[in-house]
Amino acid sequence: MLFRSAIDIDIELKNWFDVFKMLDIQYNKNTLTMRGIIKISLVVQTITCIYNTYKKLTDDFLNGLITDFLINKTIDIAISHVSLIVENNNGNIITEKDADNSTVIGNETHLINVMVNILDNAIKYNDNSPEIFIKTLNIGSRVLIEIKDNGIGMSKAVQSKIFEKFYRKQTGDLHDVKGHGLGLAYVKKIIAFHNGNITVDSVVGKGSKFTIQLNTLTK
Repeated sequence: MLFRSAIDIDIELKNWFDVFKMLDIQYNKNTLTMRGIIKISLVVQTITCIYNTYKKLTDDFLNGLITDFLINKTIDIAISHVSLIVENNNGNIITEKDADNSTVIGNETHLINVMVNILDNAIKYNDNSPEIFIKTLNIGSRVLIEIKDNGIGMSKAVQSKIFEKFYRKQTGDLHDVKGHGLGLAYVKKIIAFHNGNITVDSVVGKGSKFTIQLNTLTK
């Protein structure tokens, strides 16, 4: 099948343990304090929100919002969403569309959101005027999309975590920009829905490159 029939919520026991540890829930002889109970309630609400968000994504796919479209044109649509922000920051987005076959089958709306999310991060995590380069090319029966920026970059440790839910990159001791929230976790999930993959290569102080591979519709 091209798509998974349901979303694995992937809330594993380890995730629960990490969440409870993060919230510093206190135990008193195996009895939760009132503070702990309130925090558990907040965790449940958060997980419910995640579940509902992911369930909606699955429902969209199952409800037939699947079409074939040109990823080269999808990129143009995504750029239109951020072009004004880039312009206001004296930046540029350059495209090089070398993929002769950029036709994919999937949910174009969600793939537009994927591109916008990555572009938004390229602008947001940048101390300079953003310079973003987007390239497409064919590798066998796949289309490869590279999105490269001149932002602040990431360490290897950060790169290994950015696709986790609610992970937020820190600068020094302060969160000086908005967190990724479900952003890059959503990105990874959507790419997985399309039986594709996404990777990141980054150097601190030099920028990041996200690479997406998707199956193309055979001509």
